[in-house]
Amino acid sequence: MEMHAVGTTMINRKFFPDELKETKRHKKTMNRGYSDFRVSDNIVAMAWKDREPISFLSTFSDPTKTEKINRRKKDGTLLEINCPELVVLYNKYMGGTDKNDQLTRLNRSRRHYRWPRRLMMNFIFWSVYNAYIFYLMHLQTELPVVGIKPLVIFSTKSHLD
Repeated sequence: MEMHAVGTTMINRKFFPDELKETKRHKKTMNRGYSDFRVSDNIVAMAWKDREPISFLSTFSDPTKTEKINRRKKDGTLLEINCPELVVLYNKYMGGTDKNDQLTRLNRSRRHYRWPRRLMMNFIFWSVYNAYIFYLMHLQTELPVVGIKPLVIFSTKSHLD
């Protein structure tokens, strides 16, 4: 059984291609939708610029396939840019870890806390996040759906209102 993966990575990782590290240095001159890739064995390393350059690693995606996606400019107008299939698949199947990181980043515990307190705060945030997921699943089973509360409101107020 083969296992395939796709995910973001940092450019300072060991064995990351030096040619793709240059995209971070030249981000001001790169246009939105620019992408570059390198392939080694069965692994694709790719850099793509949306607002900022993002680096990806994948074991199954064809790096030459692209799709058109819409992005908003600062003035609100729509801009159609090229997006690699790898990025589209990553966004479609981005799982709980990345969503959890994004949502719990809102509630960062203080950095000067010692590690037991930070660990305890993370357990609390993860519990609230899991309860929020169950809350959303419960709303999908009920008809009609009343307004969905964002995580910040859910974590600060009672959801039984």
